Amino acid sequence: MTYWFTADCHIGHEKIIEYEKRPFCSVEEMDYTIFENWRAYLRPGDTFCVVGDIAIKKKHALRALNKIPRGVHTCFIFGNHEDDHRGAILRSPRVMWAGDLKTIKVEGQHLFLFHYACRVWKRHTKNSWQLCGHSHGNLEPWENQLDVGVDNVAKLVGEYRPLSFYEVKKIIELASHPKTLAKRYGKAPSWVGSNNF
Repeated sequence: MTYWFTADCHIGHEKIIEYEKRPFCSVEEMDYTIFENWRAYLRPGDTFCVVGDIAIKKKHALRALNKIPRGVHTCFIFGNHEDDHRGAILRSPRVMWAGDLKTIKVEGQHLFLFHYACRVWKRHTKNSWQLCGHSHGNLEPWENQLDVGVDNVAKLVGEYRPLSFYEVKKIIELASHPKTLAKRYGKAPSWVGSNNF
């Protein structure tokens, strides 16, 4: 069983292709690619944590939830685009838990799941990690925090897909080496793991 994380899919949202420069010719192609990647990676017994903004409209959110493979346990964190269809998500038989934030523990590692990037979060001084979305890969990494939205994941691994817990772990461990991340992202190393603010 594996934990998987995603955010900011924006299923059915044609304008997101333009806004985020996603490499798709149509919203149908984008949705198909995201759903196929779910099918390729998620397995029965896995836990799939959606950290907000699966879709802007209720009909697209319900369609997306129905594309999650059967037997996958879905944990849903509400984003800013779910205000009008929170109830529908809560009632979906595909969702085992939904709320505004959640703390979980995976292989001894504490994770704080919240749609918005925080400067501090529960247990952040005790090496917990925050997994977020919302920024579409436009924020610089911050300590033990990772944007698991599909736009950021596409920058990291080249696909619009979820990240596994093991991939998250590897990426966050790289964050303890500022020069490695600076080289990868083209930033000066002072923005992470440094007291030179």
